[in-house]
Amino acid sequence: MLSIIKFKPLSGAHDEGPPSYLLTIDSFTFLLDCGLDPNIDNEPSNIYNKSSIKNVDAVLLSHPDTLHLGALPYLVGKCGLDCPIYATVPIFKMGQMFMYDLHQSRHNYENFNLFTLDDVDAAFDKIIQLKYNETVPLKGGQGISITPLPAGHMIGGTIWRIVKDGEEDIIYAVDYNHKRERHLNGCFLEHISRPSLLVTDAYNAKYSQARRKERDEQLMTNILATLRDGGNVLIAVDTAGRVLELAHMLDQLWHTPDAGLMAYSLALLNTISYNVIEFAKSQVEWMSNKIMKSFEGQRNNPFQFRHLQLCHNLKELQQRVREPRVVLASQPDLESGFARELFVQWCTNPRNSIILTQRSPPGTLAHQLMNSSQKLITLIIKQRIPLEGLELEEYKREKQQKQLLNAKKDVSDSDTDSDSDDDILPKSVHGPGVAAGTGSSYNSVAAGHGTVVAPGNDVYEGLGYSKYDLVMPVGSGKIKVGGLFKQGKNPFPMFPAPEHKIKWDDYGAFSNHKLFPVSENSTAAESGQGSKFEENKENKKGDDENSLHPASASDQQEIPTKCITNVQTFYVNANIQFIDFEGRSDKDSLKKIISLIKPRRLVLIHGSSEATQELASYCSSSLPTNKIFTPRVGEIVDATTESHIYQVKLKDSLVSTLNFVKAKDGTELAWVDADIEMSEERSLLPQDSISGQNEDELMDDLKADKLLSLKGDSIHDEMNGDNPSTSAFSSSSSRETLPILKPLALKLVQPHENIFVNELKLSDFKQVLMNNGIQAEFHGGVLHCNNLVTIKRNESGRILIEGTLSNDYFQVRELLYQQYSII
Repeated sequence: MLSIIKFKPLSGAHDEGPPSYLLTIDSFTFLLDCGLDPNIDNEPSNIYNKSSIKNVDAVLLSHPDTLHLGALPYLVGKCGLDCPIYATVPIFKMGQMFMYDLHQSRHNYENFNLFTLDDVDAAFDKIIQLKYNETVPLKGGQGISITPLPAGHMIGGTIWRIVKDGEEDIIYAVDYNHKRERHLNGCFLEHISRPSLLVTDAYNAKYSQARRKERDEQLMTNILATLRDGGNVLIAVDTAGRVLELAHMLDQLWHTPDAGLMAYSLALLNTISYNVIEFAKSQVEWMSNKIMKSFEGQRNNPFQFRHLQLCHNLKELQQRVREPRVVLASQPDLESGFARELFVQWCTNPRNSIILTQRSPPGTLAHQLMNSSQKLITLIIKQRIPLEGLELEEYKREKQQKQLLNAKKDVSDSDTDSDSDDDILPKSVHGPGVAAGTGSSYNSVAAGHGTVVAPGNDVYEGLGYSKYDLVMPVGSGKIKVGGLFKQGKNPFPMFPAPEHKIKWDDYGAFSNHKLFPVSENSTAAESGQGSKFEENKENKKGDDENSLHPASASDQQEIPTKCITNVQTFYVNANIQFIDFEGRSDKDSLKKIISLIKPRRLVLIHGSSEATQELASYCSSSLPTNKIFTPRVGEIVDATTESHIYQVKLKDSLVSTLNFVKAKDGTELAWVDADIEMSEERSLLPQDSISGQNEDELMDDLKADKLLSLKGDSIHDEMNGDNPSTSAFSSSSSRETLPILKPLALKLVQPHENIFVNELKLSDFKQVLMNNGIQAEFHGGVLHCNNLVTIKRNESGRILIEGTLSNDYFQVRELLYQQYSII
């Protein structure tokens, strides 16, 4: 186990911030999650920057929510992250839903510039989709492979297993759930035994959960009491994660006649609710065994809801869902989205009820409501309103001037185009369906006789053209005759021709299911359930109107708007209640699972300082290891298995004199006679992380350990002194002394005894002898070879060979030497 392992939290250590960590194994750096703080005012640039991620070789995503991958579009679009990103199929699909909804929830009320929808698409195009228990070797990882395991927290939630050369077994497990739920199976973390390193969270180390039955009864009682009193219920949920558990549960309750809920309305409200449910329908194989059996046996999809109505905006909610009603709305922290707007509308009515389903970090409205008994709260209300009056006129005037400048630029650019090989230019262009134009100014063509219809016709009127003129560059109808040189030619009409990237997998290109519609009436007639889902037919109404890309509808008609902000004070009369639907293991389960796993080294992250210290104290007393780390943000942890591995540089003059020999496992070894000099360099091993050793002790250890082990292809990187991992933490490490080995003077080189590397098994060596025609048998633990040579192992473990000097003796000895790497 000669790998150097470093762990550095970027966020989510000794606090409840979003998890994001750098894990470096030798020269390969992982970014484990890249969460985003729900309070967007805390700029992610304080956590992520180009220098901290420029050396990231791969990103591993554990869950699809904003807490775990919210900063991914920002990293790709603003920080230039360009490396493979690994996630399960549901994380890929539902993660997009989370990001689209977050962007729209912010953009609807404020100027949101953290990332764009194009950044979201670019980020998710880099994701490599995996299935559970699928082992993938990483390119450039020098023997590193990754395997996703089910976490049980959200659909597609992952516990990552990272293995290096079959030796280092690293488990990254945060926000897992061992309990089986309605739509998900629990995790199987207890089946993992004795990993080299376990990285896990302490989020619930001081938190005890109520029983599932009590929790469900509490929710049912709250909903019934509120609805019967004529009030509305707001349930703050996420976009596409834990909301599936609640939606599935409530739809079943509504369908139960004894519950008495069928007289009331139930709705799911977010900007992409239809797409979320459609994706959930297509991912039944990622859900619990009960749901899979129901789907396979009865062909009944549990997410074909009978009572839950899907809404995409507040206007649709008001028109389609009558009061009193229960609304599942995003976001769970009440910082943005429809949940915040409904809270503002409903919080002053004592008949209404607000149910929080997740704990939120400090600084959010949900956290304030859960931890404060004050009824009077002050909120910053953000709104996006259309421009009116003088502001609208000023906007139109600026837009017209901008279009005019662009049109003039297009015309002037057309006169300076390069020469053409054609000598004859058309004097005029006529005929049906013919249009001329250059650039993007002429982007809409109408069938007719030389007619161009563009959205900005007033622009061309400003240039002196009629509204229905064929817009051609100046001088297009003139042909100059005579002269010795070819005359410049105006360009032919040009139209945009974007290249469409075809997405495909092992089975070919993805098909558009809308091209193969299935008649709903015929399907219903065959199944005998023609009116079973009649109440929810309008949920499909928005299929074409609400495409996967939430900006498609708004792009059709751009309405100039502005954002305003005001401060308002509200007296909260509504009933505020927290009911735990987080889906995480509680403190007792955390401790029991860690005790069963028995990791050799343990890193605790993502939890308050009190929770982290409590779990660390328990693990110190119950685990056989004393290597328990609780790093803070920015602190680098040396999680290397071996304690005497150091980073050094070898000069080229020394490397050229080394004689490497190969061991059985592919390792290359060499004896080094060198002198140590200390130079100020940026080191992978920070000075304060070398177990408290000072410089003199480090030099003594390096002089004593002259046998250096360099593994695989990394030898060449170490030889040239350009190991890429040395800069992975350069943003946080300061200038410090780095040992450099240079050749030792020949007169100072001392002779040394030969070193035999590799562990020999006599039973294996017996087979080697027989393959070479030498009869070998065991008698009393001694291997007799041709009755002339004996081989045995003494009490200290040394191999002894005895026999008369003969050809058999020298042949056996030569075969014995071949089993070792001799240095």
